[in-house]
Amino acid sequence: MTTYTICYSGTDCYLDQSLVMRKPEEMHSYNVSSGYIPSKIYHDLTRALGAQANCVTMNGCGAPYSQSHQNLPVRIWTIETVAEFPNDPDPQEHSVCNKAPAFRRAVDYLTNPLSMYSDSALGLSVEIIAVAGIASMLGVTLHLVPLGEFDHIKEYWDDSTAGGYTQDDLAYPVNNSMWNNTPQATAGHYCLRWNAADNDKITKFLSAFSRVALVGHSRGGVACLIASNYLAEWFASLDIKIIALDPVPGPGDWWPCLTQIPGMKNMEYVGIYAIDETSSGFNGVVPKVVGVDGSSSKVVWDPLSPTSDSKTISGWSNKNYTLLYTRGRHATVPGSRSSYGQGESDPINDNVGASGNLSNAYVINKLNAWGLNLTPITSDQIKQWITDMNRIPEHFEEMRTYNYTPTTRLGLINGWYYYNARGISSSSGSNPSSWNYLEAFIEYVTTDNINDVPNVYGGVTDPAAINNMRGLINSGVRGSYYKKYGGSGKVQPWQFLAEAFS
Repeated sequence: MTTYTICYSGTDCYLDQSLVMRKPEEMHSYNVSSGYIPSKIYHDLTRALGAQANCVTMNGCGAPYSQSHQNLPVRIWTIETVAEFPNDPDPQEHSVCNKAPAFRRAVDYLTNPLSMYSDSALGLSVEIIAVAGIASMLGVTLHLVPLGEFDHIKEYWDDSTAGGYTQDDLAYPVNNSMWNNTPQATAGHYCLRWNAADNDKITKFLSAFSRVALVGHSRGGVACLIASNYLAEWFASLDIKIIALDPVPGPGDWWPCLTQIPGMKNMEYVGIYAIDETSSGFNGVVPKVVGVDGSSSKVVWDPLSPTSDSKTISGWSNKNYTLLYTRGRHATVPGSRSSYGQGESDPINDNVGASGNLSNAYVINKLNAWGLNLTPITSDQIKQWITDMNRIPEHFEEMRTYNYTPTTRLGLINGWYYYNARGISSSSGSNPSSWNYLEAFIEYVTTDNINDVPNVYGGVTDPAAINNMRGLINSGVRGSYYKKYGGSGKVQPWQFLAEAFS
């Protein structure tokens, strides 16, 4: 079975993030071993196998997208009112084909504070990036037609506004009179079209590859979720594998395609989340799974809901759904050794970086299990990183008082109002009533269950000390939420990353 890999970078992260082509300060802020994981995985594969590496990598949204959007292998179709001459009293509707659009960057707020179109802030380009990754994998240009608008695109076709394309260039896939022909796929904002020549390329690709591994950090992790739905729609023969490193959609609309993934046969999800990230707007998405039941009716399983049951999904098991958490902040998980998760201006702390190195070791093991051939990390090195990480629980706790804002230590706002704990959700980043807290899903170590805990704590046997190493420090969350959620015994279990190697 041959696996193709797509690596998606996070917001304002480049496809060569932390590598030799980047600025020295950035390179220095990442681990030598892990680098920035999505970029490093792609680099290691291509360095070993060259053109035979079977992988592509994508820029993140924000500044990287703004600098590369016109080169993406996608075309976007819209209906626009076009005046044939100035002051035309009777402008006509036309089908218009455009390259991927530009979106504003966060820095644009400095010149236009009222701008509502910052790609860094809202991630408006994430869906386009997700589809562009699929197009790059297939070696084709994919045409994105707004959902339900294909008949209108044909009705108002005008060769003069079609960018040199003909209707034949939107001939495939056949029989797409409706979106979601595959019940497990959740519709995005577009349906995909391509031409006859590209249809041959795609057919050839599907004869050569049977599995796609999607790896991404932050909004790159969200791109993985979106891409999984587009893949499931028209390329259902592919086994879909997802590794999302602290997937964060941001403060915008968490629409269904980025909160749901397809519960198809052999689909696997691995999410690794940062327990010490308390920044406002950085809630992690824990995606629901869409499947069908025994009568082929659509069903949705929510891994954070005690009233939801994964057994209703036919042909798929929640054993293929892995939730892990580790110490550190949003940037720590993919390999930063920044002391407080603030980036290049921070001093380096290799004990903090040990957490990202463990993420990298786990990602390598999982990708190799899916058919790749990356050099695995030795067990002795993994044990050393676990020891290094477990030495500084108080430092990780202090990281919770920092926030991704121009003014540091605004994480305390979450401490006053949001328990100073990591927010997660399977449905909304803007509605507090839909938020949960990561600590509320994790079982405390006690004298009664300590024998069930893997021995990765250097011989420490005091339950309180082990819980502190794990990051279980917030009694408010425990008292208010644990019994309802994690203590119910009816939600998907979480595991501390250090224990996952045992």
